[in-house]
This record gives sequence, structure tokens and C-alpha cells, in this order.
Amino acid sequence: MQNAILFNTKTGTRPRRVTAGQFENALEKKPALRDQVELYSISRGVPLVFRKGHGAQGNEGHVRSHFASAAGYGINDHVYERDNETLSKAVKSGKKVLLSLNIGLSPQPIDFRNMNPEDGVTPLEDWIHKTRGDYVSVSVGSVQEAIRRIRAIHEIIPRTKLSDRIATLYAGGVMSYGNFYLGNRDDALCRTFHSVQGLKTALPLGETRAIGYPRILRFNATQTTLAQKGTRGLKGNALYDDGAHVHYLHHLVFEDKGIKTRPQYTSLWEQISTDPENGVYVLAVPMVTRPHADEEHDHDHTQNDSWKITRWSIKDVGRQTAPVGSFGPQ
Repeated sequence: MQNAILFNTKTGTRPRRVTAGQFENALEKKPALRDQVELYSISRGVPLVFRKGHGAQGNEGHVRSHFASAAGYGINDHVYERDNETLSKAVKSGKKVLLSLNIGLSPQPIDFRNMNPEDGVTPLEDWIHKTRGDYVSVSVGSVQEAIRRIRAIHEIIPRTKLSDRIATLYAGGVMSYGNFYLGNRDDALCRTFHSVQGLKTALPLGETRAIGYPRILRFNATQTTLAQKGTRGLKGNALYDDGAHVHYLHHLVFEDKGIKTRPQYTSLWEQISTDPENGVYVLAVPMVTRPHADEEHDHDHTQNDSWKITRWSIKDVGRQTAPVGSFGPQ
């Protein structure tokens, strides 16, 4: 990889991003720098090492200078078992767990370091500055893996607030568990809508749909969606605020426009309709149109009511959804 986060242990200043070429030039000027810095992965927050450019053995090619995962921290390594330290020991010793979301979720490129992020999202550089040496990184590639890891940590420390011990990493941004896991709590879902709607400078020129940080929610289909058997889309977690005359609604939207003809959609609908009370877990980025002017209404929509619709982007049904009941008791 060509980019890394660099922390200077001697100066203690805020970590910054560097390219392999920039770091190589700095080493040529000051070789002692190698022993004064720590390097971290931008995508996973794990330690890196620097590899100087060299000729490729057996041919005339050249391998550029680059950063590589430190021993035992590769994407396919057992990342929570190294130096005889298991995940259980790490958590019991008080370390935090950084769940790195190793899955493409956003419908367009996004980088939480280069935009005005939502409240509750911290750039990875700032998080490492505060937490370095006090966390272990675990890579997850699906909602199933994320839920299993979260449950495993809860079993290790059942009396500890998970929001104090778990954080997630995606596209350069870190979010605490308390903001990341929404479940089907009305207050958390409503708060997410307003948080994403509040993104202003995050929108590229000409864009009207704000994209927020990924979350996990428990999707429960509306009665209308169940009656329609999912033929007119998947809408759920409806809430009506009588005082404000506001309807909140959550809509699963798919990158594949022909998804309704696919077996994946049929399987997802069966999971939703078979156990509507428990519903399905969804790991996705929330999207809100700004300014908010939605035309999508259910049959009970009235002209005097305002609708707040959060759309959740689904690129990979198998990795982003899972029936809640498949994980056993809550």
C-alpha cells in the first residue's frame, strides 16, 4: 500500500498521512526517524512496516517503496490472536476493540478524513492519537461477522457498556458502538436521520443526497410492506410523531436495479416476512435527500404531514443482511 498514518513518538504531535515516497525521502535525510515513528493502516488501523523499493527478483521490473502489514496483522491473519494475547485477554485487560468494516458499503467513494463528518465520527488519525497502544483491531466482512464479534465481546465483559469498549472504522472515520448499533430503537433511528440530514459541506457540488456513516439496524417491515409482499419496495421501522406531525420511515434501496428478480431478494423477503417481529439485521450507510422533498408515501399519508425518509444502501444482500433469529437469543 502507498499510504499510511504516521505518528511521531518523539514529538507526540497529531498523526498525519504520508505516502511511501514521502517517508522514503524523509528517511534518506534522517535515518533515525525509522525508530521514532509508528505507522498505521489507513483502512484498518493496524500497525504497518515500511519496505524500501527494490528490483524484482527474476525479471527487470522494480517494486516501488510501500507499506505492508506488520507480522501477524495481515488481512487474512488471525488478527485477534498474536503474541499469545487472545481477544478475551485483550478485552479483559481493558483494551478497546476496533471493528474494521472490510466491506464496500457506500454507493460512491467517500472519505471521512476529507469531509465534514457527522457528529460522533472521529478521523482515524485523531482516534489513534488518543488510543494508540490501547486497542486491538478486528476485521469484519459482513453483518454476520460484526454481530458475532459484538456478542463475543459482550459475553467477555457482560457488565461493561459496549460503547466504552467498541468502536468501528470505515473510510477513515471511527464511530463508537453507541452511535453505530441502532437496533430498532425509535430514538436512535430518528437521531440518525437528523444527523445525516445535517451534513452540509459533505455534499459534492450538484449532489443532493447526503451519505452518512454505516450503522447496524434491525429492520422491521411496515404492515403495508408486508401486505404488498415486498413488491413495492422494502420499507420499515415506521414512527409517527403526533406533536410534530412527522412520519419517520426507513427504506432499503439496492444498487442492483433489477434486484426484485434475483434469488437474493426472494431470500431476503422470506427472512423479513417469516419473522417480522424480530426482522433482519442490516449493515448499511444511511442516505438522506437534502433539501428533504420526498414524494414516496404510504396509503395513509396526508398533505399536512411531513415525511422523513432514511434510505439504506444495499450493495451485497448476503453480506449486509442477516435474520435476527439466526443468532439465537438476544
